[in-house]
Amino acid sequence: MPTRVDRSEPVTSDPFVRELAHLVWLLVYRPGHLDVQKSVLRSLRTSGMESAARIEQSELAAAVADSAGRRPLAESHPWLAELSTRMAVHTVRVIESHSGATAAELLGLARALASAGDSEDPGHSFDEQFVALQAQHLAVQLGRHGFQRTPTPPMPRLAYGASTRTPANGTTPVEEAMREHLAARVTPSALEPVRVAPPGKPAIATEELMPARHVDDLVIRLRGEITPVVAPALLDEVTRVLEDAAREGSWTAVVDLVSRVLAREESVTQPDVKRAFGIVFKRLAKPGILRGVAQLLPSHRDLRDAVQQFLVRQGEPAADIIVDLLITAEPAGDRRAYRDALRGLPAAVDPLRQLLRDHRWFVVRNAAELLGEMNAVAADEDLVETLRHRDARVRHAATLALIRLGTPRAGHTILRALGDPDASVRLKAVHGIARVNHARAVPALLAALDAESDEEIRNTLVLALARHPVDAAVQRLSLEASPGSFFRRRPQARRLVAVQALGEMQSEASRLVLAPLARDRDGAVRDLAARLLADGPR
Repeated sequence: MPTRVDRSEPVTSDPFVRELAHLVWLLVYRPGHLDVQKSVLRSLRTSGMESAARIEQSELAAAVADSAGRRPLAESHPWLAELSTRMAVHTVRVIESHSGATAAELLGLARALASAGDSEDPGHSFDEQFVALQAQHLAVQLGRHGFQRTPTPPMPRLAYGASTRTPANGTTPVEEAMREHLAARVTPSALEPVRVAPPGKPAIATEELMPARHVDDLVIRLRGEITPVVAPALLDEVTRVLEDAAREGSWTAVVDLVSRVLAREESVTQPDVKRAFGIVFKRLAKPGILRGVAQLLPSHRDLRDAVQQFLVRQGEPAADIIVDLLITAEPAGDRRAYRDALRGLPAAVDPLRQLLRDHRWFVVRNAAELLGEMNAVAADEDLVETLRHRDARVRHAATLALIRLGTPRAGHTILRALGDPDASVRLKAVHGIARVNHARAVPALLAALDAESDEEIRNTLVLALARHPVDAAVQRLSLEASPGSFFRRRPQARRLVAVQALGEMQSEASRLVLAPLARDRDGAVRDLAARLLADGPR
């Protein structure tokens, strides 16, 4: 294959190699920096579109070692060293890129390189991801003996007709959408029975397998018994149908058939068959397919449950796509749909934690709110750091999230938020302290009450003391409920709030303070104290 790499020049000078190395490094060490990743991917694709390229791990390692002794180090040195290391971990000897490599193929290659290796079977994880990628412009050599993975031949684009496209409303049944395509796929020779011997059985113990003639047959076969012998052929055909539908943009048809596969997978108990179902979803975990399915969420309410089930099954790759869609969505309805989807995706916690470091305040705020709504206890330390954000709206969201988590670290941090310069953050922190049982809660509330000038927040602090019936809180409420001195009369509204708080305490000490207040000169204070003593708090 022709290459763009001039052997007289080091491999590290090739723009394609540098951009691929940079993208792999970002995926490993900066997974939350999506904007930078997209920019590098665009540059990589531009390099890959121009002509072919070839990267040999041994040559790259030698070039990296040679450049390590030079000072100052080139900016790209850490990236290239990471690429060399990752190729060695996955036993990738050579990477070849034909001209015209797509962004999806290059991103899939970078993600496979950035993934964790298998210590027991080096190269297995990378090879599995590369095969699932079905790249038409990439080839790799793996292992000591140079096992070759060649580009996947392009599949013909088949015209389904108008019925295969996603309609404005409703769902096109998958059987109707792809019947003509499957009928055209099957040749007379393919209809002959294939005899396959089950693993570990003699060759005479065979089973006849017939390829599906249309989607109706696939659905019927999915409902029937699926043995370890039948599963590979059946599910491979299902996957090809789904990939063809995705290629043509028939996303409602994809969701229809995927929901049937998910329903059938739930009843499977045999390990070999479960593994075959797992391969289906690995092949469907391509960014293009996940994005196409996820984009149905805002416009197809009737499909949301089925789409959500598929996204949950796909885990973190699907969560990354939903997070990206949420960030870029403009209509408020679209953002709500993606937020709702993220709440039901446990795998979204890590991507959202990464977004807490984003440079856009509204992205950080949305991530903090979602982590709180998801009760993501593992994110409490990240949310604590977010309380130092310069934007008050972000600090407000982080405070609310920490209140919802209710972890010991969260409770300790909420106390510090009582001194925030923004009144809305302080008010939210007061509400949070009223809900936590912390040894330093009362001293923190008393100190905040002394320093607070906002009357609404002062009243909230007084009511928060009612949740902590200790002597220090009772004494301060007694002071707040008193009329004050002749020269500094305490406002009636402030006294009434303190009386209400004493009634809410429902302790013997608070009732002793209320008794003389039931004879107070102020009629409103007197009536409230008398009622609380007689009827209890309202």
